Amino acid sequence: MKPMRIWRRVEQAIRELYESPKLLKGSGIQTEDSFERHLHRHGIFLSRKVGYERYPNGKNFWPDFHVYDDRTILPIEIKSTRHKMIHLSQTWIQSHAIYIIRCIQPTSVFISYGKDMKTEEEDRQFKEFQFAHRTFKEEWSKSKTFTSQIHWTSSMDLRYRLDDTQKANHYQRVLEELRRM
Repeated sequence: MKPMRIWRRVEQAIRELYESPKLLKGSGIQTEDSFERHLHRHGIFLSRKVGYERYPNGKNFWPDFHVYDDRTILPIEIKSTRHKMIHLSQTWIQSHAIYIIRCIQPTSVFISYGKDMKTEEEDRQFKEFQFAHRTFKEEWSKSKTFTSQIHWTSSMDLRYRLDDTQKANHYQRVLEELRRM
């Protein structure tokens, strides 16, 4: 009997999360831990060949997971929110990644490819903002100290509001793409 391909398992895991959002628990790292256990229940394990890797770029860097086989790497970012607003820290929504977002009140799971969550105009605005921020930071970082007691640093804390009206469409597109893998 031929073993089930990993992308079919990922599709089933995502379908189950969407249909039973209470399977994803906690917030922050707890949600990531919950997702990892969910992968295990679907036969997807930590592996160098076919499976997943957690924090492939380090613990505080995007993405939270890489799921892969010998041909494809799929980044997955896990978020949780109370108010339909996700924090992106200093990263922007990545087009080729799947975002799985646990909404706490009311309990639901928002699942989407990054490319479906944002517009080209939002991409353009982010790039302009990022350039302006970098220029400002470079110019003013030459003098990080204003006085002996006051130090200045610059960072971004991006936030993105989820559009619930497109929730079902985004989820269906993720399933369609996974079926093609």
